[in-house]
Amino acid sequence: MKTLIKNGTTVLLMAITASLFGQVSIGAKAGIYRSDVAVQGIDNNLLPNTIGLTDFSGGVISEIMLGESFGFQPELSYEKSGFSIREGMDLDVFNIPVPLGVKARVKVDYLSMPILAKYKIGTGPVKGYISAGPNFRYAMKGDVQTFATILIDIPVWSQEIDFSGENLQRVDIGGVVGAGVAFTTGPGQLFFDARYNHGFTQVDNFSFADLQLKNTGMGINIGYMMPLTKRKIRA
Repeated sequence: MKTLIKNGTTVLLMAITASLFGQVSIGAKAGIYRSDVAVQGIDNNLLPNTIGLTDFSGGVISEIMLGESFGFQPELSYEKSGFSIREGMDLDVFNIPVPLGVKARVKVDYLSMPILAKYKIGTGPVKGYISAGPNFRYAMKGDVQTFATILIDIPVWSQEIDFSGENLQRVDIGGVVGAGVAFTTGPGQLFFDARYNHGFTQVDNFSFADLQLKNTGMGINIGYMMPLTKRKIRA
């Protein structure tokens, strides 16, 4: 949490400074986020098949342009990360495959704060852009659920994740790269983008195993931004 507060203060100071020289816009976004985990430290042949989690994401964004093409885009958003593992078999009933098995699902709610460098491409009412930068995420809550599978998933057991111990990391630091397009619409801009997030933090810390789990994910967003200030860029 201290890392998020420290970086949030840095972003605020950067925004105040940039507003004296460039253009500042604020807005909101919403979309879908497809998360999964990268597993290391174990033979690939022994790895279970993980299934990613797809869920809603959304938040507020700001754009601080330091020129016509280059600027920064700090954000604060909510997104869910997780994965599931399914083991089972198909039972043949009257030549109809009936799935039987068990499934475990891990889901964590994150407060995400990427700080992206942004470069716009093109002129006129339609512009493309690319972005990249660090991402700081804070796990607010999470749970593990198990299901018995007989045609449908039947809940069996659920347990909240305890982040207060030493085995799980609440703060996840990663990197984001993305690309999008923005359309001038009315007083602001309508935008669409896609991005990839890769966590650098090992979210688990189990001393009895070399297993390493790192968050990954891809998101697709739509949003709208409106300018707050517009100043002349000083030479």
